[in-house]
Amino acid sequence: EDYVKDVVSGKAVKGPSTSAMSDHIGLQHSFMAADTLGMTLSLNQRAQRVTAKLEGDVVITTQPVTAVHRSAEVDLQAWPKDLKIHCIDDSAPARRLLFHNLTSWAATSNVRTYGQNEGEAVRFIEDTVNDADIAILDQHLEYGGEANILGTDLVAELVARRFEGLICMRSANVADEDVRAYKTAGAHCVFGKDILMKDMVQQMKQDYLQRSLMTTPASPHLADSLSSEALQFVVS
Repeated sequence: EDYVKDVVSGKAVKGPSTSAMSDHIGLQHSFMAADTLGMTLSLNQRAQRVTAKLEGDVVITTQPVTAVHRSAEVDLQAWPKDLKIHCIDDSAPARRLLFHNLTSWAATSNVRTYGQNEGEAVRFIEDTVNDADIAILDQHLEYGGEANILGTDLVAELVARRFEGLICMRSANVADEDVRAYKTAGAHCVFGKDILMKDMVQQMKQDYLQRSLMTTPASPHLADSLSSEALQFVVS
């Protein structure tokens, strides 16, 4: 223990067993880095093995990740082919537009459209929960009389049914209060109907890949695996 303190302070004297290539700088920097991060680094030796233990406090979260941080760049080359994308819109031209552009720009032939009538909203929910990677919804699904459905209600249903894919709203209504309502319902991203479809698909790819990074075990749930245990690495 005293020797380690001497190494960290730069006062250690090389002994007969010390490597001629060692200047102790690496070990000093390790302790400095740990201190900068507010963590504690300690060493323990058993025979010829030295174990370094790095300890620090972590925040454990059990909340689902719903925010997408667009500041982080992702490699679009990682976009998987043939993802299953389900879309619902009450407009036939809009459904055709979505189908054409998604199959053209999203490297998939697995695009299904819904919304021809009120009954398709129920089928959309069931099919999407059971067999989709991405859901794209219009906000106002109007079928005359009282047969009008809000996309936010469908989004809330997807969330309640624990749909794990990306939820996108595509609407002509994208004022700040509209976007807040979509996000509150559970949508991960919002696209106006005035943007180019190619641009929408590119942003959808970014959002999907970013969300995938955030929801893998190596990301938002990492804190759970750390919990009260210390991070450890071995130096032989």
